[in-house]
Amino acid sequence: MLVFLLVFLSACEVYPARDQAGIPDMAAVSADKAKQGIQYCAVFVADHIVDIYYKPWMLSETALTLLISGEHKKARAVLDKAYNIALGLDNPSYKADAMLEVAKGYSRIKEYKKAVAIADAIEAVIPRIKTYAAVALNYYDGGKAVEARELLDRTAMWVENDLKKDLSDRALGKLAETYISVGETDSALDLADKISGNAARARILVKVSEAYLKVNNKEKALFALSEAEKTVLTVEDPLEGPVISAGIAVVYSGMGEKSRSGEFLKRAYGDAMAIRSKYSKPEVLSRVSASCLKSGFRDMALDVAYSIGDDNYGPRALAEAAVFCEDKSEAEKVLSDALKAVEDIRSRYSQASVMFDITKSYVRLGDPGRALEIAGEMQDDYNKPRALAMIANEYAMNGDKAAAYRIFDASLEVAGMIEDNFYKSWALAYISDKFAASGLSVDERIKKALVRIVDATVAK
Repeated sequence: MLVFLLVFLSACEVYPARDQAGIPDMAAVSADKAKQGIQYCAVFVADHIVDIYYKPWMLSETALTLLISGEHKKARAVLDKAYNIALGLDNPSYKADAMLEVAKGYSRIKEYKKAVAIADAIEAVIPRIKTYAAVALNYYDGGKAVEARELLDRTAMWVENDLKKDLSDRALGKLAETYISVGETDSALDLADKISGNAARARILVKVSEAYLKVNNKEKALFALSEAEKTVLTVEDPLEGPVISAGIAVVYSGMGEKSRSGEFLKRAYGDAMAIRSKYSKPEVLSRVSASCLKSGFRDMALDVAYSIGDDNYGPRALAEAAVFCEDKSEAEKVLSDALKAVEDIRSRYSQASVMFDITKSYVRLGDPGRALEIAGEMQDDYNKPRALAMIANEYAMNGDKAAAYRIFDASLEVAGMIEDNFYKSWALAYISDKFAASGLSVDERIKKALVRIVDATVAK
């Protein structure tokens, strides 16, 4: 019997987790397997996370990378281990968040009943709602629209009957958004009427209107939009009003009513500039700038972006607007201005995070070479490997496999320098996705990089 068990386990590579009754856990992925592919390495590192509260989250995240190679059973085994760990957590908040991630993972591998059962057991209201919504989306994406609708209907009934108003508005808003995502816009409109908060109701009405417009139902789109217009006038929160007005502008633009769209964008910009909080104002302005771009008002988007005056949201908004510039020289100037603003950011992580967005814009503009130069200047070990992986994938898509391999190798080298296994495995999961998208196969250089990461992880 023992011989059979050993043979069985060695063939599986990824093993189900043991229970919490003092029985030692088995490895999620063996060290030898982790040296053969980036996705296995990501799981291996996640399995070595010391912080028990974050471990189930990252195991769930990295388990899905195993689907890249079609390994459903192995992904299930890693999720089982994450689930067992989450069950043993003593902090209710961390436990709810962990269960949310685990349930999302189960539903991604089409273990829907297991995911719903986990959601049913979550005591915290908002994580429970988020879990139901995530499972419903995965039902829908898996071709099970009826099951998605039934789950959302059941959840909506529970929210309406059992929750207090302060929680029901948030829950109904989340459910309405999910109804829209699964093509049930009429149900989302019905829920909007039941939301008591004016800002929350107006936000959903805008999204409902936009959803109707996408399916060419202009009559219902106009109805929802007119309701949103009336409601936004009653919104007292200075942070909510500008964002909702900007959203209305996007819908009007989609209807071809540019003049009306411009009016709402000007109103949104004016209201945003009147915000007194120096912490909240930049974020709201960045969202208004994004709406200007969606509405086709590029010049206004640039004006708003330049007015932000914040080292974080300002350069991000500029980076996004640059992609819409009419000629390359103008785009380069805007991105150059964004980079200058980044220099004043003190936090290495925050600086690299903004630089990541700038590299994305250069890639979108067809200049991966410049993106690579900027990535090389990053001082943060988490954002830098992600930027390099994104750029490597772009080179692969352009047919330059040699450059792609070289840059992927560099991304793994930097990821291996990340001290915390949580962030290291997260970066590896991202690199794994990009590597799979590139269509490249693991060569000796990549294997050597994985060996270094695995050996360093074991040596800790």
